Amino acid sequence: YVDRRPHGTVDGYPDSFDCATARYPGATGFVHRCRARDLEPSSRYFVLPAVDGVAAEERWFVTAPADDRAFRLLFGGDSRSDRSHRRRMNRRLAALVEADEGILALAHGGDYVADGRWWHQWRAWLIDHDLTTTRDGRVLPLIPARGNHEAAGRLYGAVFGLSGQAHHFVTRIGRFRLLTLNTEASLAGEQLKWLGFTLKAEAATARWLTVQYHRAAYPAVKPPSPALMHWVPLFERYDVDLVFESDGHALKRTVPIRAGRRDPTGVTYVGEGGLGVAQRTPDPNRWYLKDGGMALGRHHVQVLSVSPEALEYRAVAVDGRTLDRARLEPRVRR
Repeated sequence: YVDRRPHGTVDGYPDSFDCATARYPGATGFVHRCRARDLEPSSRYFVLPAVDGVAAEERWFVTAPADDRAFRLLFGGDSRSDRSHRRRMNRRLAALVEADEGILALAHGGDYVADGRWWHQWRAWLIDHDLTTTRDGRVLPLIPARGNHEAAGRLYGAVFGLSGQAHHFVTRIGRFRLLTLNTEASLAGEQLKWLGFTLKAEAATARWLTVQYHRAAYPAVKPPSPALMHWVPLFERYDVDLVFESDGHALKRTVPIRAGRRDPTGVTYVGEGGLGVAQRTPDPNRWYLKDGGMALGRHHVQVLSVSPEALEYRAVAVDGRTLDRARLEPRVRR
């Protein structure tokens, strides 16, 4: 039901979803998946899950706008290894969503579980993700990217309803674009062709271009991934505004970068995964983290506020304190 609460009984809901029941490899029970189509923008949808006429608790979510109104997205990654910290971070996400109906979804940069081949780990992650549900039943949708700890498992595609192995796609919200890439497939070849074609096409109409993926091109801890060689030149050619990276287990924000040096017209990279996994100590000597950049080892989630006037970025700690913030204005060339 859209924009109004129905009876709260199974009979009060229209049969509008295509649903399927399956048993994942290694699963101890059945998994039910429903696909919703033709949803209206900027609307509340109430859902009552039911099996054989027995209903669970009612849940609701908010769909994205089709116009130019402001909204927020959450970004984060690496929730795989420490359930206690993951649960604490999920409760922080719920508090953020509860306080702000303008938050639409969590874009997750990958490494949900330690080993993507095992259903019991996915089951634990899904149970913990339910902690992001608000007290009045609002659920937090996901925009998933694939991490290296899911690379070997078929369950990633099954859990998130993604077919095939490519798992790169574009999310469009008004004139905002988020390109999700896969660092666990070939970064060249077909994915590189898709990235070049998509950036060129979207830059013609988008006000904001953002990207998310797992392994960092400008990392705070590890060596650079092949994204530095294959993808960064395209980010710079089409003036991508902000890139969300994970994998490093630290918080970072680079200076704007173009052609391997600081440039006010360049691309800013943020990350790198603080949704539960133990945090590492960043390398403070990396040039792109100095003189306007930042890095530290703290659990965090990142909040992106999108409006016609600016992208406003904020990193939030598990206790709700702001750890970092930045503001980007629209590109003149776009």
